Amino acid sequence: MMTIHRVSAGDGYEYYTREVASDDERRERKQELGDYYLKSGAPAGVWMGEEITRHFHVTGEVTEQQMRDLFGQGKRPDAQVIRDAKDGVVDERNLLLGNPYAVYPAFHQEFTDAVRKAVDDFRDDNNESEPGRRQMAQIRRRIAHDMFVADRHREPASSDELTRFLTTQASTSPQAVAGFDLSFSVPKSVSVMWALGDRDLQARIEQAHTRAIEETLNWLQADVIGSRAGRNGVRRVSVDGVMAARFRHYDSRAGDPQLHDHMLVSNKVFVPFGFKNDDGTPAGVWRTIDSKALYKAVVASSTRYDNALMSHLTADLGVTFQQRGGGDSATKMEIASVPEALIEQFSTRRTSIKERLNELIEQYTRTHGSRPGRVATMHLAQQATLETRRPKRSVPLPDRIRQWRDATPVRYTAASLDAAKEAQVAQARHEPTARQRLAQLLRRQPPTDAPSQPKPVDDAVLAQRVVAALEERRSTWTLRHVQAESARQLAAANAGANCDGDRITLLATRVLTDPDSILLSKPEPILHKARADKDGISVYDHPDMWRYTSPGVIKRETQLLDTAEKELIAPVTEAVVERVLADAANRGTPLGADQVRMVRALATSPRAVVTAVGPAGAGKTTAMRALAQAVTRQGATLIGLAPSAVAARALGEALEVEAMTVQRWLTKEAWADLKPGDVVLVDEAAMVGNTSLAAVTERAVDAGATVRMIGDPAQLGAVDASGGFELLHRTSPDPVELDRVWRFKDPAEADASLELRSGPAGAAFTWYQDNDRVRGGAEQEILAEAHAAWRADHDAGLTTLIVASSTERVAALNDQISVSRAAAGETADAPYRVTTRDGQVIRLGDTVLARRNDPSNKYGRRDQHFVRNGDLFTVTDVAADGSLTVRATDQSLVQLEADYTAKHVQLGYAATVHRSQGVTVDTAHAVLDASVDRSLAYVAMTRGRQRNSAWLVVEDDQPVSAVLTAIAERTSDNPAAIAAAAQEARDAHDPVRMRDIYNDLAGTADRIRWGKRLDELTESGSIPPQAARALKSASFAEVISRLNRLEADGVNVNTVLADLTHDMERQQERPQDPAVFLVERIDEWRDKYPSIADPSHEEPVDDDLAARSLADTQRRRWRLPEEPHAQGENERLSAWTAPAAALSDPRTPETWRQALSTQHERLTDAVRDAGARALNEADWAQGLKRPADMSQAGWEQAVGEIATYRSINRVSDRVPLEQTFTAQASDEAPVRAVVDRLTRPAAAESRSDRVDDALGQAERALASARRRAAIDDALQAARRSLSERASNSQTHDPQAQPPSPARRQTPRGPHL
Repeated sequence: MMTIHRVSAGDGYEYYTREVASDDERRERKQELGDYYLKSGAPAGVWMGEEITRHFHVTGEVTEQQMRDLFGQGKRPDAQVIRDAKDGVVDERNLLLGNPYAVYPAFHQEFTDAVRKAVDDFRDDNNESEPGRRQMAQIRRRIAHDMFVADRHREPASSDELTRFLTTQASTSPQAVAGFDLSFSVPKSVSVMWALGDRDLQARIEQAHTRAIEETLNWLQADVIGSRAGRNGVRRVSVDGVMAARFRHYDSRAGDPQLHDHMLVSNKVFVPFGFKNDDGTPAGVWRTIDSKALYKAVVASSTRYDNALMSHLTADLGVTFQQRGGGDSATKMEIASVPEALIEQFSTRRTSIKERLNELIEQYTRTHGSRPGRVATMHLAQQATLETRRPKRSVPLPDRIRQWRDATPVRYTAASLDAAKEAQVAQARHEPTARQRLAQLLRRQPPTDAPSQPKPVDDAVLAQRVVAALEERRSTWTLRHVQAESARQLAAANAGANCDGDRITLLATRVLTDPDSILLSKPEPILHKARADKDGISVYDHPDMWRYTSPGVIKRETQLLDTAEKELIAPVTEAVVERVLADAANRGTPLGADQVRMVRALATSPRAVVTAVGPAGAGKTTAMRALAQAVTRQGATLIGLAPSAVAARALGEALEVEAMTVQRWLTKEAWADLKPGDVVLVDEAAMVGNTSLAAVTERAVDAGATVRMIGDPAQLGAVDASGGFELLHRTSPDPVELDRVWRFKDPAEADASLELRSGPAGAAFTWYQDNDRVRGGAEQEILAEAHAAWRADHDAGLTTLIVASSTERVAALNDQISVSRAAAGETADAPYRVTTRDGQVIRLGDTVLARRNDPSNKYGRRDQHFVRNGDLFTVTDVAADGSLTVRATDQSLVQLEADYTAKHVQLGYAATVHRSQGVTVDTAHAVLDASVDRSLAYVAMTRGRQRNSAWLVVEDDQPVSAVLTAIAERTSDNPAAIAAAAQEARDAHDPVRMRDIYNDLAGTADRIRWGKRLDELTESGSIPPQAARALKSASFAEVISRLNRLEADGVNVNTVLADLTHDMERQQERPQDPAVFLVERIDEWRDKYPSIADPSHEEPVDDDLAARSLADTQRRRWRLPEEPHAQGENERLSAWTAPAAALSDPRTPETWRQALSTQHERLTDAVRDAGARALNEADWAQGLKRPADMSQAGWEQAVGEIATYRSINRVSDRVPLEQTFTAQASDEAPVRAVVDRLTRPAAAESRSDRVDDALGQAERALASARRRAAIDDALQAARRSLSERASNSQTHDPQAQPPSPARRQTPRGPHL
């Protein structure tokens, strides 16, 4: 597999030279990398990538100086060679590759300023004496401590943590992204075979591993890695490959066999211009990698590497791979001849926390003369946790291999594998005849060893499998999804043989070019031949992110919507509902107004499907209980369904009705018991996959029952294809939404939870930060502190929950909690050693979690319960055979068999966030990181009534605020196909993107026309030839920016340039860079004569008539004559949105003018559409009055320009129009003028505050209704369009195309 991590600039590379390059052990700081290679025998790092060879001719071993230059400072990897050749006399700026790394100013500058002020204070207090070395260290450490507490909202857990933080802040090196660590790991079975193999076998496995990495890197360079140019990176540009350093390791931090390589890919890439410089070097510019495209391709890259490795191993060694896992664990491909038991033997955990804790307790006892008390033991447990997670101890590789071989008698040799391979080949060539096969059958003799290679599977069948797998897990997919799934299907079908990159590409192409593959994205037109890539696709497009779907998915969604729109008998009458509501009020538990609306809508609507959405803690269960009572009083039956067994049981107990999982209901065909008037209630419907949701709806409605769905699309979605519930809700004519949150003790936290749910990204975590609910730090420390906080709540008698965003962190937390409970005497040693499926030792009193349903294992009064996935039990006994006796929450005793325990039981103290949805406790602690999305964070931070805390795992150079922003801006990416099509249609007319494209085209046109203009001025003698050479400078873009501004201000550019350059060649030292010279001269001229460029600028009145006369002469000379305004000019796009100079300049080539004209029309349409939407839907645009002298189209265009500006600058929809601008910027003047023009009529009107508030509320309510209607219209339009396309795709000539995956028999429900 392949994973990716970012590498920070500055000293971020040191981790890789001190640990990764040193085989995951910390090398001494003074020990050079080369010396370490010689001493330890570890393989040296090697350089890879086309770019480093082509540009710098660097190959072979990686040195520490090369890493420091390239990854630490963004310089040439051969910089030291240049320094040595020039005896160290080098301008270091000339060694930089492009721009220097950017700095995060907020953190670094704050630290620098604070240290400077503290030093000044020290001088003031000490008679101007300078602080000594010791005092300076104290100052820096004190400031670092204060900054740490202010950002992390907690004290440093250790001196080491504060030191790391101080090092990051004090470093003068920037902390930008210097590169990406691509980590390639072979499957565990391959590592085990390598560890137990002879030298020949080890060499051949490593060769296959290396070749797989090289092939994956070649693919990444050819198809994935690129860069971006233009505003907001709107244009894709190709690059000359990458520079990468690869380091090989053989074991894990736990000391197990794990053959893996770290490949550090530099973020610096070269964008060629297609021609050469005067010195013969390629012309171009150094940019950074398009990281978004790289991250999107991680899974496809990982499966490509896996397949390449399997293909090489099967071809060379004759081994076969088989698929293992599944169920509640991930599937994986492993070598068939390496048994799972052997793999498990070499999958040990890290140094036992408990063993280290016992050592610390013994040390404490020896020191203090008595055993530690409860509090002291807890501190020692935390110390043990941190210590056992530190880097591994150095063990030479030969000693490590000896340890592995001492652990088992199993051996593998290259010779034995070669012999088995030859036997297979020979056997395949001499298959038995029909007579021999008949004789074998008659004698009932089994055939001799059959070839282990499976029969080839036709590509058409594989394509069907790829689409079927995609349809099961997603409603839409991209090229990368198809490539990854193609790799999986090829590997599984061929047992790892012949499944390399070329076959993946062919299969993925077959899937995407099939007539039944439906493209949802809107490809960009080719505006100019220079804006098309080698495949004929616009460089403003991103084909790797195009969305596709299939007729099967569209049919599934349209059938769901069609069924939902049917009308049946309303399940409950109004009178019954009123009685139920009255009873609740009489009991002293009245429902809120929004809950009453929900109950009435769900109970009395004749629609087949009604949806209700409520935020976390909004009282959905209370409303559902009233609905269940109403249905029962009506004489009908309500069946509760939920996505998980635990949720189903909780639903049944809360509503006092029969409840089960959606899957079980479908499998049992329980719909056969339904009758007209019954109600099927689906709770947490957003977590139910679309296939199951459609099956439930169809079966229930066919039986005459209505379906009611409750959920929240803002929370976690289904693991499989999802978005169906949200689609139903958004297209419903009478959707119900709860708007009051009841769960939280603090009303302010209720409001904050709604901001986190759907508010602006910038405000999502504001309340939590202001109220000390967010803590940040490195993983080791943050896990320990989260556990300590959970433990404190637990000891205080609160119901508390601790969750994490990954299963690895859940396991780590379970380790810590188990050890702390043992240390506190809350659990006891079991009579027999039994471990969970994660390898954790089970103790008496431990809380364990069941991970698979077992309907045969019943318990409780009259066996009304069975062991469900998600059930928590307390261990009361451990048997010799490995079985457990556990106590359920109802105090029933349950037997868990040994096999079930080993495979499906884990410690149950911590949980993943997914397992926590629907749970309510007093306090909740969530361990999160920058990779989670907003929906997961929302669920994690809304489980507790009294307090919810986030414990963020951050890098040392990552501010907590940056991590929170990343979480708030990331949303889930698995929408329904119809919703995705509607969004794609809207994105195709995004005015921000249209503006970026226009400005990118204009930028190229500006470069051409200003280049021509400088040549013309040179030929006429107006400027010296040296000035025209600015065109070849990397700084010419700055010249263009200033010339454009002069031109827009009405300045006579020709005259100004002539005046500014007349002495250029007479200077004693000619400027090295003419472009820099022009920029400086133009800036000086603007500062000296501000009223020339801006006639409205007010200067002091000069009494000198001669001076005023000279100024008037200069003004006439330097300014162009005023041109009369053309008719309709006021309704053109402003210069901020679309500067028109290049479009009207005759020097702009006709092809570029045509491209600009076409894009200008598209931009105008997009802006007007945005304006019309804002007038209908945006809060800030409500109440605006169209000026009398402005047409409707002009008004929409003006509002659209404002909407575009607000979108670019992330101004919330709630911010009034008058507060659109927060800072002064010269290029914003045109759009400011638009705002002033639109707000003047409103300012002229006067209304009382009360009337104004009432009208404002009414306008906002109307805007909200219009927003919903607009969304529904867009979804219905997408629905009609997709239905038509799906019908057309299934009517093509089957003889003209290869078999289509849409013509397979698609299962309609899990039971078929």
